[in-house]
Amino acid sequence: MKVLIRNNTLSVHGIVLPRPNGGMDYVTLLPGVNDVESEQWAECMKNGAVTDRVEARLYDVVSSEDASISGVKEKAAIALVGETVIESLLLAWQKAEKRPRVRAAIKAQLALISVGPEKSEKEV
Repeated sequence: MKVLIRNNTLSVHGIVLPRPNGGMDYVTLLPGVNDVESEQWAECMKNGAVTDRVEARLYDVVSSEDASISGVKEKAAIALVGETVIESLLLAWQKAEKRPRVRAAIKAQLALISVGPEKSEKEV
């Protein structure tokens, strides 16, 4: 199961997680909405720097039940879509989403991240 985490900063954050057998795992949070495995997020929350960032609202847990936006009110779902730059997450939402306005927002966001803002503005 995955959770949705919003990175409210304008930078990429990497979180290092030690593996039980040695070595390291990494969780990378891009600006905006990210999907993270529940177990990995639980490990992240053991890190004092991460809990400090959650308390300071630099990171928000958007959904702790699954990485879906189907249970989110339409206006909030559209806002989450607009904050998301992870193509695989947008495609998963598009596959599951039934609301026309949210589907349109996903389609527009996919177009934006695939061509970039400069090209899309010229095409409009």
